[in-house]
Amino acid sequence: MVLPPRIQRVLHYAPAAALAAVVPDLLETPAGFSMWPSNHALWASLAGLAYYLKTRGMMGTIVVGMVVFTILRLVF
Repeated sequence: MVLPPRIQRVLHYAPAAALAAVVPDLLETPAGFSMWPSNHALWASLAGLAYYLKTRGMMGTIVVGMVVFTILRLVF
């Protein structure tokens, strides 16, 4: 199936829009702005991002993010 050019142009901006929507949620905790290790989502996202930038593997990115998130929840 081929999408019309207008739809393709709109979808080109979807990743940036999704990132802009998620970043505030990663930095905000019930206690306010936090970059401490207790902000599990932030650090798991950064680990997943680092993995993705190195390998471009989507499944590994999800696994790395979830493993880091789980470890942080168990430790902190």
